[in-house]
Amino acid sequence: MRPPSFWVVVLASCGFLILMSAHATDNAAADISGVTSVNSLKPHISNRVPLHPLSGDQNIGCDCYSVPECFTNCSFVPQIRPRLLGSREFLQTLPTPFGVTMLQQLRRKRLKYDTSTASKWSYFQQAQFRLSLLGSEKAIQIKLKKSSVFSADGDYSTLFYRSRNGIVSEVEFTRPEDCFYTGEVETAPNTSYAAVDTCSGLRGAIFYQNVTYVIFPLPCPSCEPQTAPHLILPWQATPVARNASMRTFWKPVDLMAMLQTSLERGVSAATDTLHTLWLEFIVDENLLREFGDNFTTTIRYTASVVNLVNFHFRDLPIRIHLLRTQVWNLGNRMPVERSIKATLNGIQRYRSEQGSVSSRVEGALRRHKRNPQDLDDSGPPQPSPGAFKHVEYRKSDITLFLTSSTEIEFVEGVDYIAVPGSICTPRGTAVVRVNLTDFEFHVARLVSKSIAEILGILSFPCPEMYSCDDREVFSRGDLSRLRLALLSGISACLRSASVEERESLTIDTCGNGVVDRGEECEPHQHGITVNFQPGGTGSGIVNGSVSSSTGCCDPKTCLADVHAVCVDGACCRGCQLVSRGRLCRPARDQCDLPEFCSGLEPNCPSDLYLENGMPCRVDAKTSEESTAAASVGAEERENALCYEGRCPTRSSHCKALWGPSARTADEFCYTSLNKNIDSACGEGVICEDENTMCGLLHCRDGTDEPLPVEARSLSFFNLRTQHDRQKIQCQYVASTQKFSYVPEGASCDVGRFCFQRRCIKPTAIAVHSKCPRGPYIPAGNEEGGGEFIHPAVRRNLPTTPVNATCSGRGICTNGAFCLCPPGWHGPSCSQRQMQPKVMNQNVSSAKSRTPAAFSSVYPDEDISRLIWMYLQAVDKNPG
Repeated sequence: MRPPSFWVVVLASCGFLILMSAHATDNAAADISGVTSVNSLKPHISNRVPLHPLSGDQNIGCDCYSVPECFTNCSFVPQIRPRLLGSREFLQTLPTPFGVTMLQQLRRKRLKYDTSTASKWSYFQQAQFRLSLLGSEKAIQIKLKKSSVFSADGDYSTLFYRSRNGIVSEVEFTRPEDCFYTGEVETAPNTSYAAVDTCSGLRGAIFYQNVTYVIFPLPCPSCEPQTAPHLILPWQATPVARNASMRTFWKPVDLMAMLQTSLERGVSAATDTLHTLWLEFIVDENLLREFGDNFTTTIRYTASVVNLVNFHFRDLPIRIHLLRTQVWNLGNRMPVERSIKATLNGIQRYRSEQGSVSSRVEGALRRHKRNPQDLDDSGPPQPSPGAFKHVEYRKSDITLFLTSSTEIEFVEGVDYIAVPGSICTPRGTAVVRVNLTDFEFHVARLVSKSIAEILGILSFPCPEMYSCDDREVFSRGDLSRLRLALLSGISACLRSASVEERESLTIDTCGNGVVDRGEECEPHQHGITVNFQPGGTGSGIVNGSVSSSTGCCDPKTCLADVHAVCVDGACCRGCQLVSRGRLCRPARDQCDLPEFCSGLEPNCPSDLYLENGMPCRVDAKTSEESTAAASVGAEERENALCYEGRCPTRSSHCKALWGPSARTADEFCYTSLNKNIDSACGEGVICEDENTMCGLLHCRDGTDEPLPVEARSLSFFNLRTQHDRQKIQCQYVASTQKFSYVPEGASCDVGRFCFQRRCIKPTAIAVHSKCPRGPYIPAGNEEGGGEFIHPAVRRNLPTTPVNATCSGRGICTNGAFCLCPPGWHGPSCSQRQMQPKVMNQNVSSAKSRTPAAFSSVYPDEDISRLIWMYLQAVDKNPG
């Protein structure tokens, strides 16, 4: 027998394990989280007169606000005070106030001091108990019935492992100890709730008068749990630890769109449809050791957690069953990492390597079956008579991996992680770190939040009319979000009772090339990576297709490696950021600017291009193109004004609409057809003679059908005729869609351009540059001079000294700032840059004057130099 100065109290079944000595009790109270003092519950304590032991009016409890002084309050209850004195050290570790009560069970119209509900062969279907709550003058009575922890179909099994002669085999038994109940307080049938078990005393939670209490038997040395006094503590939730910097790559699931589709299809309201959810727990070796390698205690614990999880989901149409408990009693089947994300990846990999349960039906049915009382038998396991019976073998909807907090302290500083929005996929998985010094109500809270995230709660913002307090398990706002998630249809597989139908509604999209819900990456996902070598010959542009996820995206789980920095994006390669200065988006034409990777972000920077209205030119490539549009000379036909980063010519627009071989049609198509086609110059407008070249776009030599999918559903025509003894082809799409018309900024006559279906001079558009102006001096800036000037700027330079946009040397961008060439700085690029140290000052001052929408995209000095080098290389080698 241990000396009084050191004793061990094991309360694993009620949710916490306390190891303490006489020298360690000062700090022990801090180990029991989630229960704090509730001053609002402090009542007036009166001496309660003990009555006959089995009288329904007997005072059977007392309240404790200070240990051991409160023991005198319990002196009138003979069964309590001596046991409190024997557990003094333990009681001093509890937060105050707490209540102490004897429990009376009503059975056959008689009260008895016993919590056991075991009958000769099983447990009673119903039970009633009388107890005293903290702060209550009168005892309450709770009415209980068997809970839904285990289904009535008997689908539950416990899976463990047995080694014999070096061969490890799977063993399972299917007879759970079903001593779990739910119910309510008799006097508050609609506003109270209880979830308890009677396996060893009464343990669980009671919600009454808007307060949640946890209850468990007093661990006194001379007590039997069934007849021991019980402790009642008010539950005060604390915030769940979050880590916003924890790197994960799950994309938000658009459940609002799914909800809209579900409602449009007339799907039955999920709020009225029961969702049945089957859980599987995997208990690792470390946690099993915390339970003293006791299978009964372990299974009781997981079942009790599920019972409390149902407590949390009681206001939703969700019923949760425990399907399977897998116990790793012969060592962990996979490494448990110090990173919770790595552990999640590992458990998902373990599940996928095992294969789906349905694919292992035969092997599962041939597992050795054992009775619970035979677990310690050293003989070989014997299969039960029904082991080879052909039955439906059910898969779990969610698998939760439980590991011990004593052995593992996750580096991310969180206690759980779940794959969001992954219900009805093979990735419905979570990892929960279990601290047995916490009440199991707290562990059930972590499990409930994991399930809620898997069901898609994070896809909806908190409703404005409610609050979403993370200290609560589910606030009113959280319940509203969960109802929306159920309505969206994301959990449709939970509505079916048939195993086959549930499996048909469980979607595995890993490997389809698209990152779907529950996935972080796709192993075959590719992104275009472009390498620009500034010192190379020619343009220095090298295109290549590189897998952005190779080697870091698990092809079986579609989860990213824990060391991944990124999983997609033009600046992501092999889940790592590419080096700064790598070209990620080439310039589409002379109206566009190239973008380079920053080395800090996986995505290419925001698209920068020349401001609208700057002149551009596309030189004719073939003699056939130069003869098109006869009345418009080749040079004039190729002139245009930049519009949204493109040099908008008819031929380039024809290629986008009718294929790469298409080009603009003869002028005859424009002048003859656009004057006679309704809406040729806008909805309900027939083109005037001077605007025919700005109406419907006419092409030739294209494909039989337009390329854009949206254009194929419209009326399109392919006319062939003759004019001036020449064959003429006119292809056009008769609609008011933007792609049907000549692009804005295309030339329509000498010195005129298309704008809003009219052929006008640029001065009539009255487009004023938003960039600052600076002094321009023609000398030294002539074309072909020593300094490179962008062609769009070069073509528009004045011939006399004047204030010009960006001083006639910089490029005015869509960000309303001047991109200055190397050697120049200032808002209008008017100041010579003599010292290298001024470079950063130039960038900082420019960013401070840039509109807020573009201040973050103003390129740094080194990136700006790369842009100019690129533009100069392309100008020298336009082909």
